Amino acid sequence: MRLRNYLILCLLVVPAVACAGQWDQWYVTPQVGGISPNYQRPQKKSDWLYGIAFGRELNRYLNLELNVDGALLSGRPGAGSLNVYGTTLDALVVLDRSATISPYMRVGAGFVHDVPGNRFPTRTNFATDAGVGFYWNLWRSAGGTRAFALRPEIKVRWENPGHSRNLQDYIAVLGFQYSFGGSRAASAPRESAPPPPALKPASTPAALPAATPAREAPLPSRPHSAFKLPRRGSVTLKGVTFAFDSARLTASSRSVLEQVAAGLKKHPLLKVEIQGYTDSTGTAAYNLKLSQRRAESVRHFLLAEGVAPGQLRTRGYGLADPVASNRTAAGRALNRRVVMKVLSNPNAVKVHGQGTTKSQ
Repeated sequence: MRLRNYLILCLLVVPAVACAGQWDQWYVTPQVGGISPNYQRPQKKSDWLYGIAFGRELNRYLNLELNVDGALLSGRPGAGSLNVYGTTLDALVVLDRSATISPYMRVGAGFVHDVPGNRFPTRTNFATDAGVGFYWNLWRSAGGTRAFALRPEIKVRWENPGHSRNLQDYIAVLGFQYSFGGSRAASAPRESAPPPPALKPASTPAALPAATPAREAPLPSRPHSAFKLPRRGSVTLKGVTFAFDSARLTASSRSVLEQVAAGLKKHPLLKVEIQGYTDSTGTAAYNLKLSQRRAESVRHFLLAEGVAPGQLRTRGYGLADPVASNRTAAGRALNRRVVMKVLSNPNAVKVHGQGTTKSQ
């Protein structure tokens, strides 16, 4: 098989990467490293390898990416050189995206194209690969729509696996990953919300009312303290706070979250994402991890109150998307917040209570 096999493979896998999911960010990763070829190859022990990866983050734990790489293996005395080109479609399982160091595992399949620099014929073989690596997350933009990370990894590639002429190459590379786009880039421009109304006592009716719009409870006497969540929208959970530099909920958060839990249990079709935000104090990487831990704390509280796990997702955004200036204590207090974003609201449930809303 010749170069046309690679063209066919690319035509198949590129649409697969493009349509694989709509969760978060796209990325491109130039790579440089080395290859230690199989001892059966008549080339020297190791040589340089260059490549590039194009991928998509499908969810919190999974990436799908297309890898293309190549190496020119110099021949030993009496043996010619060999060009080795690989194209694989790989799945990456990322253990903790919010950490500064994020380990991952990879596995994939594709083709290896061997082009000898002498009279021997060119050949293309099926190939599989597996490996490990980690992200060293160095930078993320304030809006969370762009990021840069270093990505060292090692992997083993089996050419023609399952056959007697199976070749096993070892590859180590350093990638320079630039991520862009994603759900944060698609959000609406940030609004400057007016100061929120004062919290009502815990005896106030539950944050979410009856199951269908036709049975909604009457609106409170003050129109600005009631609002309706659209099919896609978000509300800031006023009164949900944490201990300093911690994910431990304060006692005052309990009454607010109990109302939220009661409403979610009444509306099992309502699915939300619990989003954590911090102010600008500290590094971006640390705040991203802290905001994720705080969102998880809220989720654990709601689960303990009986909310179904399938209704809740969590994500930390760190210091991204501030709603006020971080130059003042009052502004930083507003930026330290928990937001409940609607993911699925088939009945367009109305929500009565305190908070601010923002269309997405």
